[in-house]
Amino acid sequence: MSTIAGTWSAEMNTPFGKQAFTITFEDGQPPVGFLEGPEGRGDVEELVLTDDTANFTLPLEKPIKGVVVWSLSADGDVLSGTVKAGFFPAAKLIGSRVAEGASA
Repeated sequence: MSTIAGTWSAEMNTPFGKQAFTITFEDGQPPVGFLEGPEGRGDVEELVLTDDTANFTLPLEKPIKGVVVWSLSADGDVLSGTVKAGFFPAAKLIGSRVAEGASA
């Protein structure tokens, strides 16, 4: 099992304001992942999990249409990384692991 598998509470500052959401990664063949936030749930695509990293894309419909590229890493219960959407500068993401049985 990869150490990044599980559910994470995360946030980042974007040109459209602060965004907060949960990210869940599940080991498997293939691995799966999804994000949940104010806009609903989105399934990640092109997910590659290693022991402590997750790289994936997520289609974006609003506020602009495009593809968002995510590159995340876990260090214990701390999640960090970058999120890049189109021509916007990469946003820094920070987060923490959600304890099993706890709500995000």
